[in-house]
Amino acid sequence: NNAIPLLTMGLVFFLGLIQIYSLLLALHPDSMGKFHALYILIGLLFMFLGNIMPKLSRNYFAGIKTPWTYYSDEIWRKTSRLGGFCFFITGFVFALAGIFNLKETSMSLILIIMVGTTVVLPIFYSFLLYLKAKK
Repeated sequence: NNAIPLLTMGLVFFLGLIQIYSLLLALHPDSMGKFHALYILIGLLFMFLGNIMPKLSRNYFAGIKTPWTYYSDEIWRKTSRLGGFCFFITGFVFALAGIFNLKETSMSLILIIMVGTTVVLPIFYSFLLYLKAKK
């Protein structure tokens, strides 16, 4: 699968950026706190994952791995497309929230709602596709 090396390099890149920002924040807490760069970086990471996810073929390394997505390539593909869309939208909203410097309580609420939806919706969708395929 050609998307796995790109996924690996992208994860290393974004996690490296997050680590560098965290170190800079620890060294200069007053000058780095003007906006939520960490939220923007995490949002960009989710957007990146959302773009990669639909390109992943069925595998045991990355993607939305439920018993139902392994049932067929079509269920894997459709679930990955929905999951990728959910990841991208979550990342976009999270990055915007970081840009507009929302309060911590608002950021926490956004995180809970968006990540919860991003996790639950594709799993439920894969189950519905599985039930439909079994008929």
